[in-house]
Formats: sequence, structure tokens, C-alpha cells
Amino acid sequence: MKSNLQQLKVATFLAFKSIMRGNRSTLVLMIFILALSFLNLTFVSGILDDISQTAIDEVIDTETAHVVINPQEEPEVEEYISGQRELRRQIERIPGVEATARHYELAGSLAYDQNKTGQFKRVSAQMIAVDPVQERNVLTTADRLVDGEYLDELATDEIILGIDLVEGYGGGTDRNLGPVKIGDEVEIAFANGVIRNFKVTGFYKLGFFSGLAFISAKEAESVLGINDSANLILARVDLKRDNLDNYHDQIQKIAPNLNVKKYTDVLGDEAAIGDLFNTISAIMSTISIAVAAVSVFILIYINAIHKQRQIGILQAIGIKQSILIHNYVLQSFFLAMCGIVVGSFLVFLVLHPLLNAYPIQTPMGDISLTFSTFKILVSVASFLLAAMIAGLIPSRKVARQNILKAIWGV
Repeated sequence: MKSNLQQLKVATFLAFKSIMRGNRSTLVLMIFILALSFLNLTFVSGILDDISQTAIDEVIDTETAHVVINPQEEPEVEEYISGQRELRRQIERIPGVEATARHYELAGSLAYDQNKTGQFKRVSAQMIAVDPVQERNVLTTADRLVDGEYLDELATDEIILGIDLVEGYGGGTDRNLGPVKIGDEVEIAFANGVIRNFKVTGFYKLGFFSGLAFISAKEAESVLGINDSANLILARVDLKRDNLDNYHDQIQKIAPNLNVKKYTDVLGDEAAIGDLFNTISAIMSTISIAVAAVSVFILIYINAIHKQRQIGILQAIGIKQSILIHNYVLQSFFLAMCGIVVGSFLVFLVLHPLLNAYPIQTPMGDISLTFSTFKILVSVASFLLAAMIAGLIPSRKVARQNILKAIWGV
């Protein structure tokens, strides 16, 4: 044990002297290259993680909340959830459940007579009927208006349109009603044959899709001829207080016949996007680590070849091969640590605050950097390990040369 410690001290001394007496410009350049590699490793991972999380948050905030409760499928398929008021009251008693809201989903067509001549322009659309106050506590659609106001709690003849359904707000479809304005009337022909007129009070824009229309749940019940029901119930929960699986299980116990799903079960394409970003992040991280390893390998190899006569002399006076190898491994460790420190400074103290202040704006939301402590630790460990292995390979090759050949430079 004492012998190993003594060897480590000698190797550390040789590594220190080699670094101090080496070419300062080369040292600075190598640290800069490694810093950029570590910056790329953490930055790409951080920004892709944020894109993935932003996409998921967008779905949670505008479509699914955290838990979705659908009508029963067994033993008989039901179209609606009956007694939704009491059911929601029971769900909201679960510790950590912040709020619930009900939805009616209605198919039909929207029609708009721009010139009031009886010539309607009609498009198919899905209507979502909500209770305005409850909806604000669960989803953020009310906060995504680009013009007008959200539905009034007491009114039943108002409608909110997505920008994809109208002209003039940058919607993403050619099949729209035309230049609808706030205060205009649109006609809805519901799938059951009921036709009603609604006053447009606002237009909303979401990140992925803005082609739905929102009306009052009271009006939907009037159209459908039902009461105290819902096509689905959404629940928003506090994930810091408990995990999603526990919330799901508790809600399922309250409503054993209903189809209860976590948002992760209904993400669909958004989940695939998250997996894609994770794959890209892993590939980019591997490339960054490989660049760092190759850089360290080249520097250590050139340094060792340049000093092979010195290595031969050290071996001749009794310095063990293991000490010489540890010397170069320690140099690799030092270079990698310097690269990590400088790269971390650039990422966490420069880029992170900058992107927090000026995030990248995308249709799904503002993008900055999201860091996971576990991923950062894995990145640091991988970076150091790759650098040390890269320093070990050439040092072993040079240290194992014949002493006389090394001294004479043969």
C-alpha cells in the first residue's frame, strides 16, 4: 500500500513537471478544444432535453393535463361519464390533485357568412365544450388568446376559434372560414342535426394544433339533451408531492369501471419525438466524448514520442513503467478536468443565463436549457474516463519500448 502511494506521488510529480515545462500555447489550445467538446456535450444534451420537455409540457397544458379519465369500455361501452360532478369532487379530495375539468367532444361543421348574403363558407371541425372557470385551473388555452376574450362563465352562445379555422392570424390550413372578426356570428351544425348560432369572442393559438372550437358545456348539454355528464375528465396534479402512478391508481380505485390513463399513455407522436431527441442527444454526446478522447490521445502520443529518450533514461535509473504510465494518465486527467471547468463556465455561467433571458422562440414554446444532475454527472465521468483511456493507450506503448532503443531514439 505504501509502495503504491509512493509510486503515485512520483507519477504526480512527473506529471506536474511535464505540464509546467511543456509548451504553454499547446496546453492552452488543448484545454480550449476539450472545453468546446464538453460544452458541446452538455449544451446539446441540455437544449434537446428542453425541447423534449417543452413539447411534453405543451401537451399537458393544452390537451391532456396529467390524468385523463374516459368513459367505461367494459362490460359495456359507454359514450359519456355520468355523475361527473360528484366524481370530480371525489377525485379532488385526493391529496395532491390540484383541479379537475370536464370536456364534451362534439363533431360538426362551422359556417360563416362574411358578406351577410346567405352565402356561407363551411368547414368541418371538432368542438370542445368546457366549463370556463374549471378549464382555467387545468389547461392553459385561456392564456393563449391572440385576440379577444375567453368564454364567459354565464354565457352559452359564445365560441372561441383556433387560428387554423380563420384567416389573418397565421393559421396552418387552407380550409378555413375566412376573415372572421371578433363579434361576428358563426353557425354550427352539430352531428345530431341541431343548428345554433354563436358569437365569436376570441381566437387562440397553440404550439402544435389550433384547429378546435371551444363552446360552453351548458350549451353542449342543451344540444345533446343530457346533464351532469362528460366525454372525458382531466385532472391536474402536483408531481412534486407524489408520483404519477400513485395518482393514477388512486383515481382508478375511485372509478374502477372508467378508463383512466396517464398523460404518458396518450402522448402518441409527442412521445416518439421525445425518444428521437434522446437518441440524437446520445449520438452527439458520443461524438463529443470521442473528439475529446482523440485530442488527448494525439497530444499524449506526440508528447510521449518526443520524450521517449527521457523515458528511457528514467527507466534506466529505476523508474517503473507503471509510474511512467500513471504520469501520462494523470496528465490526461488534468487536461480533461481543465476542459470540464472551462466548458462548465461557458455553459452554466454564460449560455444558460443568456438563454434564460433570451430563450429561443418556437411554435411549441420558448426553448432554453434543461439540465439533469444525473446526466451532468454521467457526462463528467464519461469525459474523464475517455480522456484517461486515451492517455493510457499511447503511454503504455511508449513506456514498454526497449530501454536502449528509447535512449538512442531508435
